[in-house]
Amino acid sequence: VNKKCERYIGEATAFYWPESGNALNRQPDKISYTLFDEKIKQSFLEEGLIKGVARFPVGTKMSKLEEELQHYLAKGAIKVSNSWTEIANWIGAPPKVLKSTVSDYNSYCDQGYDRMFMKERKFLQPLRTPPYYALKCVQSFHGTIGGIKINHRMQVLDQKGNPIPGLYGGGIDTGGWESDTYCITLSGSAFGFALNSGRIAGENASTNSS
Repeated sequence: VNKKCERYIGEATAFYWPESGNALNRQPDKISYTLFDEKIKQSFLEEGLIKGVARFPVGTKMSKLEEELQHYLAKGAIKVSNSWTEIANWIGAPPKVLKSTVSDYNSYCDQGYDRMFMKERKFLQPLRTPPYYALKCVQSFHGTIGGIKINHRMQVLDQKGNPIPGLYGGGIDTGGWESDTYCITLSGSAFGFALNSGRIAGENASTNSS
């Protein structure tokens, strides 16, 4: 949920971090809160993940979860409570909004159909077993792309769009070649561009120098 305690995107979208990052960027103060209950926490510990990611495949048990929760609880980044009212107050939103959001979501879980975001059925897990957990989440940078404007010959352009003689650029220091949402489905697109932009820059530099 966002700072208004409203769902703003299907939670499973978090598996595709560029899209979820774009959605979070449009929320108040670019802050969200991840909610789960004791039953879900225990499933992480005893049954493991139902969706694998990176080095954590399906079935990985989150053995250090309790330790991590206590660490961030001490930092004030987590709220644990038996009351949704307390959690809403911690977030800074009207309790009735959070209760309505949770109630609607739980009803979708019971129906096996997310009427708001069409979240996959296997990820629909109700929040009914206290204590409840709220984790404060913010954006972070995995990497940056851009800064230097280039043309198709990899020539660096000035502020008027004209090539700067003898200056070429490549790799992720350059911009304009990637869309607003980085495609994680096409693995290695940045690496591929780094290789080929260097090759293209070298070819054009050697041609022009001769």
